[in-house]
Amino acid sequence: MLNKLCFLIMIFFSGCASVDKSHTSLILKDLNTICEISPNFVPQKCVYARIENTAFVMEKNSNKIHIYKDSEKINTIGGLGFSEYSFNKLSDISLSPDGNLLVLDSFDKVIKKFDKQGKYITEFNFDFLLKPKIFDISLDETLYIYDQGRKEIVGKRSTEAEESFSFGKFILTEPASLIVNEGIVQVYDIEVDKTFIFNLWGDLIQEYAGKVLLHKKQIYQLAGNFLIKFPEKEKFAFNILPWNSFYLKYDSIILNSENKILISEFIYEN
Repeated sequence: MLNKLCFLIMIFFSGCASVDKSHTSLILKDLNTICEISPNFVPQKCVYARIENTAFVMEKNSNKIHIYKDSEKINTIGGLGFSEYSFNKLSDISLSPDGNLLVLDSFDKVIKKFDKQGKYITEFNFDFLLKPKIFDISLDETLYIYDQGRKEIVGKRSTEAEESFSFGKFILTEPASLIVNEGIVQVYDIEVDKTFIFNLWGDLIQEYAGKVLLHKKQIYQLAGNFLIKFPEKEKFAFNILPWNSFYLKYDSIILNSENKILISEFIYEN
């Protein structure tokens, strides 16, 4: 109990600076394209490490992850099996603070860690969870995992054996994405078509209609073929096919369509 209390106090102070609800509008000059990937499969999700310009792409309806460097594929890991490189139910991917790949296998209740070339490093077991579905990780290496069986998000330090806290019960119904960035937890719930914003210790701060993300307290919504900035309603990143999903880590935003991945960075006016 004492360890959990100390952990929550640490989370509180680490997130205080980022939970300010005040909104100062910044002028977005452009989304600067870092790289584009045109895979020969449908991408489910992509995470990007600026270190070595590496992208990890989760293939839709498969157990495979493709690794790209400078937009060129260098490796593929995954497939069914019981080796360190296999996944029995690939559910989600994320980027660790050191720029390596984290992979959630919801069947085995494990998160595996790989380096930028796809070499296995280690893994973390979560036998206390019922049905882990999606996750992300904060800068202090706290894992935020949505447990579909419990209908709530579980917070756990990667170095701890058990969960530290949980939140979101009776609020979340069918989360499709979970992003931890800039001291907040952003969850898109597909069943109610809303984005819920929590602080790092699980208090609900705000909710928005649709697929929304916050960057430097600026509001962006994924709407068809565009990314729209509010309240100005400016449109960015036009694509012929609709954007299906996005992911935000640090200052990089990744947009996915059926046949394209666009990795960009926000450029604001001074």
